[in-house]
Amino acid sequence: WSDDGSMLLYSAEKNRQWGIYVLDFKKMEERLVVNVKGTSMAGDFFPGGEEFTLSSSSEGTPDIFTYNIKSANLNRITSDRGIEVSPAVSPDGSAIAFVSDRGGSPQIYSVDRMGYNTKRITYEGTYNTSPNWSPKGDVIAFSGRREGKNQIFTVRPDGTGLMMLTQTGNNEDPSFSPDGRFIVFTSDRDGKKGIYIIRADGEAERRVSPKDVEASSPRWSPR
Repeated sequence: WSDDGSMLLYSAEKNRQWGIYVLDFKKMEERLVVNVKGTSMAGDFFPGGEEFTLSSSSEGTPDIFTYNIKSANLNRITSDRGIEVSPAVSPDGSAIAFVSDRGGSPQIYSVDRMGYNTKRITYEGTYNTSPNWSPKGDVIAFSGRREGKNQIFTVRPDGTGLMMLTQTGNNEDPSFSPDGRFIVFTSDRDGKKGIYIIRADGEAERRVSPKDVEASSPRWSPR
């Protein structure tokens, strides 16, 4: 979502080619904005909606890029030999959290929007993915594997304050509510993937999608 809720950014495969699209709700128009070789997966808008992040394998292994819609400028900001995906923009637009296996296993890292000051955030666990910033930028939610299952965690951007919020089933794709009080996520704890909600302190879990419908990858709108 753009920060004003007027645009949706997403990836789609059409004519055997992955591209990144923007759906403008004001005009009800879909527009292809990134169409390069390889696979490109959408990330997040920066504040203002003119620029966004993406992961693309156009240069070889997937790296993190930024793209400016007005200037059509595609800027590569990571170039490690590892796989780097799932870029998530901080609320003030100054930092990008992403997933990289440069250390041997998928972990959460952060980098500034120009590609400098890369920092590793997670050290516990061997498979941490899907970062999502809280509205204040003080916490990052992510999915981490523990004892063979994926659970929802939160951690501060400096790597401190790690907290596991879920314990049942496989839980993925966390997304904070606009007020930061809740996190929505995907879980298969009832046998079929569905959408669940939990308080940011780990209390009051409940399913919000119908039990007879399979659903996944939720993203909370900004309002």
